[in-house]
Amino acid sequence: GDGEGEDEKGGEKEMSELAIDMVNSQKVCGAISSSLIDKIFITSTNLSERGVYDFVLQLCRVSRMEISGYGGSLGSSNNEVKAGDQYGRRRRFGAGIGVRSRIGNQQPVIFCLQKLVEVAHFNLESRGRLVWDSLWGLMGAHFESTALHSNAAVAMYAVDSLKQLSLKFLRREELSEFEFQRKFMRPYENIMERSQLGTTRELVLNCVDTMVKVNGDSMRSGWRTVMAVLRLAGRDDVEGISSTGFVMLKGFAEEIMSGKESRITEYGVDVVLGLIGYVGGSDMGRSVDAIELVMKMTKWLGGISGNDGEHGMSALVRRSSNGVSGELGMESGLECWFPILTGLLDLVGDDREETRIRGLTSFVSIVDEHFYSKKIVKDPIQALRQIFNGILLPVFEKYGSGEGVGGIALPEGIGRPADKAGTGWLDMSFDMTVDASICLMAKADEVFEDGILLKDMFSIFFGCINSLSVGLVCKGLARLKDFIIDERKGAVSEEEWDCVAGSLSACLRASLEGGISTGSLTLDSEGDEGELSE
Repeated sequence: GDGEGEDEKGGEKEMSELAIDMVNSQKVCGAISSSLIDKIFITSTNLSERGVYDFVLQLCRVSRMEISGYGGSLGSSNNEVKAGDQYGRRRRFGAGIGVRSRIGNQQPVIFCLQKLVEVAHFNLESRGRLVWDSLWGLMGAHFESTALHSNAAVAMYAVDSLKQLSLKFLRREELSEFEFQRKFMRPYENIMERSQLGTTRELVLNCVDTMVKVNGDSMRSGWRTVMAVLRLAGRDDVEGISSTGFVMLKGFAEEIMSGKESRITEYGVDVVLGLIGYVGGSDMGRSVDAIELVMKMTKWLGGISGNDGEHGMSALVRRSSNGVSGELGMESGLECWFPILTGLLDLVGDDREETRIRGLTSFVSIVDEHFYSKKIVKDPIQALRQIFNGILLPVFEKYGSGEGVGGIALPEGIGRPADKAGTGWLDMSFDMTVDASICLMAKADEVFEDGILLKDMFSIFFGCINSLSVGLVCKGLARLKDFIIDERKGAVSEEEWDCVAGSLSACLRASLEGGISTGSLTLDSEGDEGELSE
């Protein structure tokens, strides 16, 4: 047909254009020596701060064009490179006569990527830290995006290039007020989290292992990235990645607990968080080993709470992974424990019963052992309230608000969809999480005074019944009733009754106004069922 004839003509034109491009490129290469080309990159050290920034920016831009085969963008819309008409013709005509397939089978060009590595080497020592920081913002983003390429060879070259630069960069001493190492190594964490290729993730882990062995003594803030990569390895489906990461983390944990001065003592919290990643991993045997190490590490952490020296609690607070403690006005001493307790309780959202129970029992055990005295925190009551409101309460909304009704006992007249089985979080984990909260409140009654955490316990119930999820509302109402009747025996003050009544009133108003999501529940009316509105 006419369309096929046009495709043939377009394909022939495309082939002739490629032939012309090849001849032109050969003439350019013959006219310009390779040493002159190399000089362009070597002399980048003589450029001004603005000049070298623009040079690196355009080098990344051209490199991305080479790798993609048609163009790309870096940084901002001011630097966009879009596919033009010629690329569009390649796509339209290539399928008809095989031109595109021949182009597509070629390996992506990495000439500018190689030159980017050289420019980084040339400028690493000669540029100040702040200048290098701005340059790495460009380079790191490009290496990261290239390492996520679907072509394994290109991705692995990018990761290997990162390793070469990292080994050199980590030899530079890091000033205490800056965290350049962590920023420099952040691409490893992002690649580990986002890469779809197991070979790429495995190479990232091997690169991190090499950096620890070669530059471990000079590493400072870079340890945070190391621990983050190992934590991601704990959730990896590739057995080799998971097992290698666990061996590394176990070694760090044992080094910290040995009692000897360690290079990574102040990153002990990050080691625990990495181990928690393995508790929720796919290998159940490794999960058991990880939770045992977590409990040993928390005992070690509790043991140094009285030590405020260089490697004591003050150092751990400075390096704590929790970045919001200051904003929340967190009780002194709780900063390091907050991410650990949050990570353990978050395991109640796991699909496996063994993991849910393991995480919750460990959470309760740690709170029970360390937070009812002034050994760790100055004000244990305030710390417990922050645990209730900052860790326990959010987990109910996080996992309970997105579910349907499951196997929940519904009020009379409300019909259940036939395909809903009681296998969700509300059916499997809600009650045991409420029981754990009541258990912690009961111990506070014994240690301090009766009802000291009653308002905080009510806050959890009120958070559930004021949710927009009908399943969470129903579960919260049922447990609130049982709590007042069975646990408190009706011993609730007038002020607390006012809070209960106010919360129930708000729940009723939300229901009448249609604010609570009922999903596919049905309302029975004299044997007929009618759909409830969302």
